[in-house]
Amino acid sequence: MDLLGRHIDYRFRDRIPQVREVFRKLIDDLDDLKCVYQEDIEKSMTNDYWVEKFLEWYKGNIDKTAEGLLFSAKYIKEYHLRDFKFHHIISEVYSVGTIFKYEPDRLGRPTIYCRSRFSPSCKETRQLSLQLGCFMQLWMEEISGENGFISIADFAGMTMANVDLGLQKEAMNVMRVFPLSMKLIIFVNVPFALRWVIHSLMLFLPAEHRKGCLILSQEQLQEVVSIENIPEFLGGTCKKPYSGQEMVPKGALPFKEFFKQRAQEQDEIDQNGNEIKSPIKLKLDKESVPKVVDYYEKLLSV
Repeated sequence: MDLLGRHIDYRFRDRIPQVREVFRKLIDDLDDLKCVYQEDIEKSMTNDYWVEKFLEWYKGNIDKTAEGLLFSAKYIKEYHLRDFKFHHIISEVYSVGTIFKYEPDRLGRPTIYCRSRFSPSCKETRQLSLQLGCFMQLWMEEISGENGFISIADFAGMTMANVDLGLQKEAMNVMRVFPLSMKLIIFVNVPFALRWVIHSLMLFLPAEHRKGCLILSQEQLQEVVSIENIPEFLGGTCKKPYSGQEMVPKGALPFKEFFKQRAQEQDEIDQNGNEIKSPIKLKLDKESVPKVVDYYEKLLSV
């Protein structure tokens, strides 16, 4: 098994100045600089490794790389990822251990786990789910640096009721926003009936990057992450907590209160008569709140 996964060969480092020249022109040509964060402009202009990843993804094409950097910057702003905070996430996401950072793999890279049976297939909250996934990717990308990180999705207990193909396809598209940040994407405990979903989604990836997507058993996972660093629900012996109230950040709301508050906020305006803007990507009217609350109550079994 190739533990390295998707990696950077640094074949195109000499093209970075040309990419930045084209990228700078694209930025200068924007009608409104508010469509990107200044931090992401600076990142593309100063972080060589960030640019190198895009060059690798676009096979050294300078124009496509510059356009990819702009696409990424716009996407990050569209989903308010630099305004989004951990306490904006529903508290049950933490208490049940839906998605969390954990101990490193055998190469020292940080890991992020997703327990798919808690993943919503709910059109009303699809954008919120995507925003959460993107926020976690940006966070992991920036704390892992050149080492990158690995993602481990546990499919135990998952059914077709959890499968949102629209969300999954968009999640694959997010790889263009953070290319090659995830060195390995590992799927564990995948039911036979769901394997076709994963293989279908892999077709959206360039062929040379599909090797970074692996379907493994729990025993095979131990070849990537040592057993003492794997959480117990995947056969590991690590005692580090990944769920429970101690994992919930201060200010995070339970889903019932969260959805009701979000529906009320749609009607709020500031003292100047402008609609109050929230970083959360969720449009929810008061009539749909009971339906969404009922769905999440069944999903999270709380």
